Amino acid sequence: MPPDYEKKLRLHIPENLSKLLVDVIFCLLDKSGFSRGEARRVAAMVDKDRKEYGGMFEAVIESFNEAREEGREEGFSKGREEGLSIAQEEVHQEKLRTAANLKQLGVSTEVIAQATGLSVEEIERL
Repeated sequence: MPPDYEKKLRLHIPENLSKLLVDVIFCLLDKSGFSRGEARRVAAMVDKDRKEYGGMFEAVIESFNEAREEGREEGFSKGREEGLSIAQEEVHQEKLRTAANLKQLGVSTEVIAQATGLSVEEIERL
């Protein structure tokens, strides 16, 4: 593509056709699973770029998709961390219940500590 092709193309796109392109992008994003708010934000960014920079539709959409994917990955990562933390707490609580049962049966604190992995201090507080 010749270096001046994009510039010439921008000069020859009528305002109403340029606006139509923004509307089409909004519709495509809306149909592609973006929320209406996300689609509106991208369309607004494209419209701003169209007015200020002559339109960088692909770059704006790609940038938005990258940001969206990063946010999704961050959310998954945070969810995994929280899930792991909850699971670890549940395991600890189960160990405490087991230790309490063993203590009621008269099992020594040292044996309970070996069997559950809990500290002697934790077992004595039960």
